[in-house]
Amino acid sequence: MIFICRSSFECSASELYDFHASPEGFSRLVSLSPGVKVIQAPLSLLPGSRTIVELRFLFFFRIRWTALHIEHSYGEKFVDVQEEGPFRSFRHEHLFIKKEENRSLLEDRVICEPPFFPLPSLLEFLLSEKMRKEFRRRHEITALAIGCGHNTDFCGKA
Repeated sequence: MIFICRSSFECSASELYDFHASPEGFSRLVSLSPGVKVIQAPLSLLPGSRTIVELRFLFFFRIRWTALHIEHSYGEKFVDVQEEGPFRSFRHEHLFIKKEENRSLLEDRVICEPPFFPLPSLLEFLLSEKMRKEFRRRHEITALAIGCGHNTDFCGKA
């Protein structure tokens, strides 16, 4: 499954990147997500840095998720993959694209294989809806933190 959430921002790509690279960025984007408990925040966006969270689902079940940063290009992108967690595979690409001097795109691209489920189409639908809400929320938080306007151009299963 491929999921993309792309938004236009009225700020520079470096401002978007700097927010994501800051401890405040991680805290606001991930720590405040419903049902998420941060066990270990990443030390940086550089390859080798890890994030460990516990996800709550079905009200009381918890799953530990470990993500490893594997790629980084300062100001342009960083990539993390699931090392341990609920998916068969999970890759999250964070792209910061300059359009003009103070206009840029933020694109979150997720490429994943969901866990086995008797009704795979239903699971993909539920996951894409959950991701759509989460990434739209994250893009809104990013715009508010930076103090710029934004518009979601596309957010859904590709």
